[in-house]
Amino acid sequence: APEYPPNGAHLDYYLSTAPAGEMKLEILDAKGGLVRTFSAGGGQSGADDQQGMRGPRRGRGGQSSLSAKTGMNRFLWDLRYPGVDGAGFGGPLAAPGRYQARLTIGSWNQTRSFEIRIDPRVAADGVTVADLQEQLELSLKVRDAMGDARRLAGRIREARQKMAGDPAASAKLQALQDRVVTAQMIYPQPMLIDQFSNLARMIGQADQKVGRSAFEFYDDLMKEMNSIKSDLDKIGGN
Repeated sequence: APEYPPNGAHLDYYLSTAPAGEMKLEILDAKGGLVRTFSAGGGQSGADDQQGMRGPRRGRGGQSSLSAKTGMNRFLWDLRYPGVDGAGFGGPLAAPGRYQARLTIGSWNQTRSFEIRIDPRVAADGVTVADLQEQLELSLKVRDAMGDARRLAGRIREARQKMAGDPAASAKLQALQDRVVTAQMIYPQPMLIDQFSNLARMIGQADQKVGRSAFEFYDDLMKEMNSIKSDLDKIGGN
């Protein structure tokens, strides 16, 4: 059977000796901003410094572990940004453009640039690099908001524990939790966290020009989250 190379950026590097300490690989965007960090050595067999971001992606393939063995090595970056812990799927897919890979061992480091190109089939359908950059920017906002919504749920749980002896406050906090966390029942109505999750899947399922409705949905969800935060502050859930 034929073997198809997995999708992603294949980064080759040679180590004359195994690193005595930690080895770090950083993926940077065209402006030098950090996209992902991976590490190996120092007691680690190979890890992503930011967890909870592996998962299904468009196309075949996945991410490999960063190897610190002597000789030739190959690392496969799956082209994804960090995701959200517990979200169940990977982070946003990088947009076409110039990127850099920086390998650091102790005080030594070396940087090489590479390019992610648009799928010609997507371009033939009229999708532009600017469209995919806009898709990435919205996806990152949704990812951050989803993480914020999960932290908000944690704040509400803590407030409920602190105010367990106050029936009135407990009822108000329960009502807030019901707006953030989807109820455990058959055919429940998705609440804030799951709505952000659904939006992330909707805009990230394919290379596409994101419709205006997705931006409007994001704005509506942010208004809802800010409203819940305000109500929580009034109850005293800081």
